[in-house]
Amino acid sequence: MHVCYANRAAAYTQLGLFEEALRDAEVCKRLAESALTRDHRALSTFAKSFLRKGSALLGLKRHREASLVFQEGLKVDPFNLDIKQGLDQATNGMLKDLLEGKGRETLALPPALPVEQISYHPYSTPLHKIKVEGVLPSKLLTPQQAQRDHHIRDIYNYVTIQTDIRMPKRQISYLEDAYRHQKFAKAIRQAVANIESKDMECRVLNVGAGAGLYSLLALEAGAVHATAVERWLYLSLVCKEVLDANSTDKESYKVVYKRPTDLELKTDVPICCNLLICDILDEVEVWHFDLLNPPDSGNRKTIDFTFTRDGIFNGVMFWYELKLGEGITLSTGMTAVKEGLTSLRPAVQFTAGEMRIDKGLVLPLVCSHNTVRIRFDVEEAEYLHLVKQDASFPRMHYSILSDVSRADSYDQAIRNAVEKLKKRDGSVEALDLGAGSGLLSLMCARAGASVVGCEVHRTLADIARWSAARNKLSSKVSVVQGDIASLQRGREVCPYGVNLVVADIFDSGLLGGNFLGLLETARKRVLRPDAVVIPQSATVYCMGVEIKTRRVQGFDFSHINKYRWDDKHESVRLSELPHRSLTRPKKVFDYSFDGAGKARGKETMLKLDVVDDGELNAVAFWFDLNLGDDIKISSAPKYVGFEEVSDSVADCESNREGMESHCQSQGVNDTPSTSDRKEHHWGQIEWGGGASVENPHYQRVHYCQLLVQDFLVRCKSKRFPSVQEDMDIVQSHCGSLFLDPASLTDIGHELALLERLHSEGEPIAGVCLEGVTQAALQQH
Repeated sequence: MHVCYANRAAAYTQLGLFEEALRDAEVCKRLAESALTRDHRALSTFAKSFLRKGSALLGLKRHREASLVFQEGLKVDPFNLDIKQGLDQATNGMLKDLLEGKGRETLALPPALPVEQISYHPYSTPLHKIKVEGVLPSKLLTPQQAQRDHHIRDIYNYVTIQTDIRMPKRQISYLEDAYRHQKFAKAIRQAVANIESKDMECRVLNVGAGAGLYSLLALEAGAVHATAVERWLYLSLVCKEVLDANSTDKESYKVVYKRPTDLELKTDVPICCNLLICDILDEVEVWHFDLLNPPDSGNRKTIDFTFTRDGIFNGVMFWYELKLGEGITLSTGMTAVKEGLTSLRPAVQFTAGEMRIDKGLVLPLVCSHNTVRIRFDVEEAEYLHLVKQDASFPRMHYSILSDVSRADSYDQAIRNAVEKLKKRDGSVEALDLGAGSGLLSLMCARAGASVVGCEVHRTLADIARWSAARNKLSSKVSVVQGDIASLQRGREVCPYGVNLVVADIFDSGLLGGNFLGLLETARKRVLRPDAVVIPQSATVYCMGVEIKTRRVQGFDFSHINKYRWDDKHESVRLSELPHRSLTRPKKVFDYSFDGAGKARGKETMLKLDVVDDGELNAVAFWFDLNLGDDIKISSAPKYVGFEEVSDSVADCESNREGMESHCQSQGVNDTPSTSDRKEHHWGQIEWGGGASVENPHYQRVHYCQLLVQDFLVRCKSKRFPSVQEDMDIVQSHCGSLFLDPASLTDIGHELALLERLHSEGEPIAGVCLEGVTQAALQQH
């Protein structure tokens, strides 16, 4: 019967009876789906039902709905040419509707709640019933409630421990912000002097003390006592060590590991304080907050935005100015960033969708806060399309698409390879390993190849299909959502296999995306013996460096260096990292991707030429990618050329200076560049020596591992709510729970990605968490 309904829907469409065709297509889909459990041959009819439904919607001029239906159909049958052509028509129809002002989506905010005094939820509130959509909460959670409630207890504990582990490294980068410290140092000296001018002793309460810098500045300025309060365990240990190393009077300070709201006089704070130092800050004038009399209720106001140019409006950038003292202001705006502020930046909040804006348009913007969070909304508008939120989306793809020179290099290499293969084989069948947003697939299709893109992330696969339709290349590009190990000749690719492989799944450590393993799997299953691989080869280089924090604002902060160590490499941009090069760069490995070698590990022993005295505590390494025909991209520092690495810094040691008070060295990165080429990926740092932050509290980390294992088991069962529901509650109450917003965002992304990868059904052997959560490459 499902075949009959499919045929009748096609006949109705030809006759122009689109309502009847839509009705039959729905019935066909339902019957074919139920028949799949009995007969696998019903799969073709099930895929065809999406074609029939989409065609009927096209006839009804409902292009946006038709586009969604065709995209669902391509998930069932990625190679159906009729569905691809339908998606092209639907996409073009959507664009035409938008140009004519039709087909826009609207989203109205929920009714405004009356302004209420901010309070906390009652003790017995069931947290799983708390709704967080649309508005900022006026009743907040307490840390005690989060620890006690069994619905979010595990998530809260996991986030807390993971943030605790990450905070010392974040503090190291914060200590390098001399611009910010100079502002606070001036304000602290001014405040201490004002108190002393009234014949009073200055007693300091430093909330969010971090590594203890501002407590030291206050004691140096004349304060008689400083109580340093730090919410994070490892940071409080750092603070105690730093204060011990810089202060001779042990009675002049006290370090307390507690949340600020849990402090008690005498027990935690030995004396009444008359100077509060609080540097707990995250990233058009809307509000003025008097921090001497902080608000106890939320606020909501509407301001008029006047647009000064045409464009697409999809986000609000905001910043603040912080008055530290008389004539001392710290701004987080772009001017301060240009002047040297590094630890704070303007913040951006994206709107619910994209809006086309004309110059001179005035748009009301709703601004609200609940004392712990700020939010900006458009009360009611027509959007070109609404944004579908996906916490698991790999954010590195935004930077990949922003790297124009890198894309140009790949495009030229692909054009050259396709031209040669056409002369050799007559046609080009390409495979895009880790297709991502589909950029390389579109390049291959534009050059004349037929492309199969393989992408494990469902949202990215949808984006790749939509991009192909938007660029009218659907007939040449097919996107398979799944693991490379599931591809078969004669099914996803042609029976003879593919003769071109392209990939850009390299992190700044080269192998973090498991490229060698994926390429070996593809070679066994779908590649021809003489297939061309882009890139063709890679060369890895390394250099011994010293990266240490010594003195900050004149104080000894060397104790924090032991928290730099990690058993994994990290992505860095050497031009922004104070360091000293102690050895000459040297070649480490050569990797050839042409199939001559197996995907096995390598080990070698190097002798590095030392060029300067120092303490070697890290190895910086980078790589060159050979895309073919002398087209290369590299993650090397700018002073290193493609050819002779060992001779490229022969005279660098004469230009090197010592470490300054706030750890800003003039390292080899300041040597004039020998090449004008742009950087594409950033180098890696492999730490050696020191103590791991995990060692003192191994059981806390082991507890996190057990939570993740239990979480993955729950993902596979598909009987529990999404982790994002619990994370939404924690994120909406981030301020009252005293969590770090940046760390919370990263941890939530990792958990959402784990949930996505382990909910796909079959295990995905070729994917690792590190490969898909790698740090986003910076735009350059």
